[in-house]
Amino acid sequence: MSTERPSPGSNGDTTQKRIARENSQEFVSITAPAPITDDKLTELSPPEHDLDAEPDTGRRCVAIAHQHGIVQDHADEREYEAHCVLYATLDGEWVCERWIPGIGSDLSEIPRGFVAPVAGLSAAGENARRFAPIVQRHPEA
Repeated sequence: MSTERPSPGSNGDTTQKRIARENSQEFVSITAPAPITDDKLTELSPPEHDLDAEPDTGRRCVAIAHQHGIVQDHADEREYEAHCVLYATLDGEWVCERWIPGIGSDLSEIPRGFVAPVAGLSAAGENARRFAPIVQRHPEA
C-alpha cells in the first residue's frame, strides 16, 4: 500500500484529510480553500486578543483563508461541522491552522485574529503564500 497521497485531480476526488497530531481528530474538507475576502472580513467575529498590544508570548495572526468540512473525533466517536482556518502573522511569513466549529457559509464564529503560540506556527509554504497578501487588508494589520 502506498503512503503517498494521490493528487486530487487524478481520480476526481478533491477530499483532503488532516489529522491533528495531539489527538485522534481528523479534518475532512468538503469545500476548496477560499480566501478571506473583504466581504467575508465583515462577517468574522472580532479578534480573540488585543492585536494592537505587543503580546508577551506568541505572534499576532489574522485569518487569510478558510474551508468547510467535518471534524471526526475517533476517540469520542463523534463528528461535527467545522471551518479549517488558515491564519498568518502580520508579516505573512508564518502560518497556523485552526479548526473552528461552524456550519456552511456562517463565518460568524471565526475570529479575525488571535495571538498564536510560537511553537504552533510553521513557515508559510507555497500554498499559504498565495493567500498572504490578504493580511494587508485586515483592519488589524
